Amino acid sequence: MKRWVYFSFFGLVLIGAPNTVFAGPLNGEYIIQSSATQLGPNSWSFVYDVTNVNQSVTGPSGFDVLAIQIPASATISNIIVPPPYQSGMGDYWSWVTYTDTEYFYHEPASLLLPGYVWFEMYGAGFYSAYPSGTTVELSFQADGVNAGTTTDVALTLWDYSPGPSQFSPWVAPTGIWYSTYTTGLLGPIDENPVTEPGSLTLLGMGAVGALGFARRRRKQKV
Repeated sequence: MKRWVYFSFFGLVLIGAPNTVFAGPLNGEYIIQSSATQLGPNSWSFVYDVTNVNQSVTGPSGFDVLAIQIPASATISNIIVPPPYQSGMGDYWSWVTYTDTEYFYHEPASLLLPGYVWFEMYGAGFYSAYPSGTTVELSFQADGVNAGTTTDVALTLWDYSPGPSQFSPWVAPTGIWYSTYTTGLLGPIDENPVTEPGSLTLLGMGAVGALGFARRRRKQKV
């Protein structure tokens, strides 16, 4: 049984269309620990522990989405998402898989690699969001894949107010304000990736700061 553990703290800066999406570097807003356990040939379990460092204000706000780029051919199962932060409000956590052409809302379109889709675990409703000082765990199984570095998006929900300006919040068509952060974490990649010299990279990615040690590093499809 193989197990990788990787801590990621930084990402890349990409700016979407004006007044649509801002994806900034994850460099202090969240700490995300990602791990992958091999269950069998091309079958992996992925676990994400997300700590909200400073992403909340008075009222319901905080961590509300973790979106992971996965191969379109991957089979996803055994999905575990957290309960809403406040129960009894009718809010909940769920998941969805989509391409940017199907549903361009939270994730910058320029991030999605050919042959990949977004797998998004999200909170539905304001009271689903986890405020600063909390940690939640999300996990799933992916078959027909390998494990490697993928592009991931963490999203903060600010309610109907823009939230602190230093976090570059943006407003969705619904009038709800968010902040979006991009980073690289362990996740499903193509089971037959193209290898290249050098360390794990992603097309268009800048430097990724690691807060841990990867026991194994593989080449990344670009």
